[in-house]
Amino acid sequence: MARHGGAARDSRRGTGRHGGQPESPEGQGFPRRACTGPLSARGRGIHVPDRKCHPGAGLHARSPTFRRVPKVLVILLGGIAVALVLVAYANRNRFRYRPTPLTTAEHEQLGKQPGWQPDLLTVAPDVVLRGLVRRPSGEVRDWILFFPGNGNDLLRGAQHLLSGVAGDEGLGLAVWSYRGFDGSGGVPAVRAFIADSEACVEHLVGKHGADPGRIHLMSFSLGTALALRLAATMGARGRPPRSLVLLSPYDRIHVTRDVWWAPWSFADVYDALAPAPFSGVDALLVHGTADDAVPLASAEALARALGQRAELVALEGRGHADWLGDPAVLERVRGFVLAHVAR
Repeated sequence: MARHGGAARDSRRGTGRHGGQPESPEGQGFPRRACTGPLSARGRGIHVPDRKCHPGAGLHARSPTFRRVPKVLVILLGGIAVALVLVAYANRNRFRYRPTPLTTAEHEQLGKQPGWQPDLLTVAPDVVLRGLVRRPSGEVRDWILFFPGNGNDLLRGAQHLLSGVAGDEGLGLAVWSYRGFDGSGGVPAVRAFIADSEACVEHLVGKHGADPGRIHLMSFSLGTALALRLAATMGARGRPPRSLVLLSPYDRIHVTRDVWWAPWSFADVYDALAPAPFSGVDALLVHGTADDAVPLASAEALARALGQRAELVALEGRGHADWLGDPAVLERVRGFVLAHVAR
């Protein structure tokens, strides 16, 4: 009885399925353990003290999928890196907005130049554009509305250029800085610039008494697409501008914010080709053959889109802006504008 009772007590303490050692946790539904000890000792009921086991590790150690993960991850990260480099290279010719500040005192000082006055144009509830205006004098009642480029001292540079173009002819002159430039409110954005260009005409007519049929549009670089789109809009409304002067023009450019991630960000598209066929007025294009910002081919493409009413003047060996103060160029532009003055 004692012998059988002992056996009964042993069976109650739990043995393996085949007797001997107690059943391991793996046999009760737990994950198989990976052991670093001798494999020959497995399943033979031999106790190996220095054998180290890690529950669940065997599954991963034997899994082909687990071994492939690092390789797949490296390939994925490498592909992303290559894609980023390719995108940056493709966008290497993008321009960036370069707004600069202008204090109120500096703006007022510019307005004290002979014949000039400072002007403010509200284009949105919290957005006011700073500008400069010189009213016509003498018998000439025509205006030049100027759209500047993308750079430093927009108003100061525009004032100097327009004064040189007008000379002593008494032409009215007007320019407003873009949003974010020269202390104007808002942030640079092509759609806002387009809407603001129409507001400039309305303001010029409403406040300064300009005749819509006596307005000439002039632009430099960035302002090309804005002047052309405005010309098409004015023409569609039955009051086209008297003429177009496009300095260092382009067919299409992309401009982004001036941030380090600019090569991978969305860009504003300034498309001068789309509105070109609808401008409907005589146009003078002036471009340097050595322009390293906008190639001459871009201006030639725009001239073709404008058709027979466009004249392209190529300045041999000149760059993007180094000829803006050239007396011969200013005289050429002045003669073109005066030839289209309303009589």
